[in-house]
Amino acid sequence: FFSVWSLLLLVIGNFGMGGKSTFFQVFTVVALSYYIGGNGMLMQMSEGIGSLELIIKTPLIMAKESTQILFSPGLFMDSTASFLGRFINQFDIFRLWSVIVLGIGFATLYKRSYATGVWTVGALWLALTALGAGLMGLFPGA
Repeated sequence: FFSVWSLLLLVIGNFGMGGKSTFFQVFTVVALSYYIGGNGMLMQMSEGIGSLELIIKTPLIMAKESTQILFSPGLFMDSTASFLGRFINQFDIFRLWSVIVLGIGFATLYKRSYATGVWTVGALWLALTALGAGLMGLFPGA
């Protein structure tokens, strides 16, 4: 999923913002942001967990004896069977942190303000998260 995310940001940055970055530069920024929150950007269709997230969640995983540890508003919802439940569940503190770091890296790479970078990456992340929530509803158990 690194490649898809990198390609989308490369297209937005080079064509939408008039930048001149290479795929490898964008790929590096994306890969480094994944150290925080993993690569569960599309509703865990591409499983992964970031190193920092793993360090913090491991004691909780061991205590609960389950990998279903939530640091998101989804914690307060009864089920992830609905679109809203699946969508809200992706607002994990580590994913949001990762998106912000990616936005700052994107802004630095394309010489834009941090706000522009975070808004651009955040909007793309929200769109992909909504798409993932919808796809998980269409293909349950996939």
